[in-house]
Amino acid sequence: QRRKFFADQEKEENEDEEQETEAMDGSQYADAELTVITVRGSFGFGYTMGMGDFSDFSGFNAAGKMKISPPDFPLRLVGILQVNALDYNNQNQDVNSVGAGIEYPLGTYSEIITPYLSAELSAVYLHGVYYNSNAFNRLGAGIGVGAEIEPEGFPLIFDAEFKYRMVNLVNKLPDEIDISVMQFWVHFLFPML
Repeated sequence: QRRKFFADQEKEENEDEEQETEAMDGSQYADAELTVITVRGSFGFGYTMGMGDFSDFSGFNAAGKMKISPPDFPLRLVGILQVNALDYNNQNQDVNSVGAGIEYPLGTYSEIITPYLSAELSAVYLHGVYYNSNAFNRLGAGIGVGAEIEPEGFPLIFDAEFKYRMVNLVNKLPDEIDISVMQFWVHFLFPML
């Protein structure tokens, strides 16, 4: 009986040690998840309207994003490449840009929608009948509001955004009007890393 008692006690101690090890491993795994950098990409289309002196122009846009979410950091870092094919009196005017910015998530609502505020700086290339820059030599800026939408049971995540962009804040020509646009687009998000 004494031998059985010690065997049972040793078995209980081994089980306790295994549970502690599993708990530590789970905790370490959770901590590792929190310290991983998340990188996602997106691509989509939308509509662009000219504003102010540029209000006669309108058309469609196509854009891609790369969103980087560092651990323990409240902002997402965003790279943006976009093309705006605009039209006025059947004359084409393209406003293309490459830029970098940030997104500030405002929390998740209903476990489906994560709204955010956004801001960006971009190098702009103008090409068309009215304005030609021949290089990415205009500096622009934009501010926006958007939301990542993840419908329950649906395999895709959507990224919808409204953005106001001032296209030629820096380095515009003396006879060049102030070019600003309002954009709306919907993107499909996908994991990259």
